[in-house]
This record gives sequence, structure tokens and C-alpha cells, in this order.
Amino acid sequence: MKTTYTVLIIIAFTGAVIAALLPVKNNSLRELSPEQLNAELNLNSRFFSTDKVADLLINKDPSLMLIDVRSQTAYKNFHLPNAINIPLENLLDSNSIEMLNMDFKNKVFYSNGTADATTAFVIARRNNYENVFILEGGLNRWYETILNPPQPDEAQANRAELDLFSFRLAASKHFGSPVPVKVDVNETPEKPAKKKIQVVKKDAPSGGC
Repeated sequence: MKTTYTVLIIIAFTGAVIAALLPVKNNSLRELSPEQLNAELNLNSRFFSTDKVADLLINKDPSLMLIDVRSQTAYKNFHLPNAINIPLENLLDSNSIEMLNMDFKNKVFYSNGTADATTAFVIARRNNYENVFILEGGLNRWYETILNPPQPDEAQANRAELDLFSFRLAASKHFGSPVPVKVDVNETPEKPAKKKIQVVKKDAPSGGC
């Protein structure tokens, strides 16, 4: 527990530093201050659990948009179903902004762990993009809970734990066999880039679908 808490503190601190370095966007919308952004980093609402994502994928929920912020090579080796690849360094490219502007979508960033996805969350929120989230635990937890769920002790597990295992077991069959090699357990939080991160004005909502 102490190790997990320490990692969360490091990620939150890194996010706060990045937020402080990002320039303020020049438009009429109220900007998200570094203090507000840091507060959001302490809310569990920023996370989508692996179970929630699995359920949305199985039910083909159109509101879900999974964004893999790893490299193209890592994405090609393995990625979640229907996920799009936007490497972290390309998050504010013109092609990527079109995706971030889709406020009717729940945009869930993921990486191997949570550090890179948290950085993507910070950048997106600082730029005032709405409905952005982080896959809790990243691909590591997806592997541990969905692709290869541990079986609880039936003698000691309660009904909720048994029901959760039944769902995960069904999900593992739906998504196929576990990947041959587990992704890296540790993901070191990236240091804020020395170069100034571009802040792009968000397009006004447009009609149509």
C-alpha cells in the first residue's frame, strides 16, 4: 500500500509540474488552473476501471473512445479492441485534435501503466478538453484482471467477488487468450519536456454527427 501511495504522489506531482509549465490557452473559455488540475488528479472519477471498459467494449457502447498513447510499435504489437493510437508526443497535432474535440465521446487514455496516460490527461484537461479519463492500471491491470483473472477462493469469497470473477472469466473468453508476454509492470513517469508544449485553441462545437 505504501508503494502504491508513493507512486500516486509522484504521478500527481509530475502532473502538477506539467500543468504549471503549460501556457494558458487564448480563448474565451474559463481556463483550468494548475490548482484545479492538481485537484482533479486526486479524484477517482478520472479513472475508468478495466471492468468498466471491458463491459463497454462487449456491449459496443458508441460513447467509448480508447486512446493508446504508446508508440506505434507498441500499439501494433498489442492494443485494446477498437483503440486508436495517438503517441503522447503527438497529442496536440492537428489530426489528434479532431479526436479530442469529440465531447460526446468518453476519451480514455491508456498506456502500460498509468504515468503516460496521466500526462495525456493533464495536457488534455489543461487545454480544456472535456470527457477525458485514464484507464486505471493501464494494460498491466487489463492483463491481470481481464485477460488472466485470478480465481477467488470459493469458500471465502462473497457473492460480489464471485460475480465479478464470472464477468471477468466471460470477458477473457470474449477478448481471446492472454497475450504471450505481459507488458512492463513498471512505467516511469516522464519528466516534463523542456520544450514548450503547444496549446491549441479548441474548436467550437459544430453540428452534424
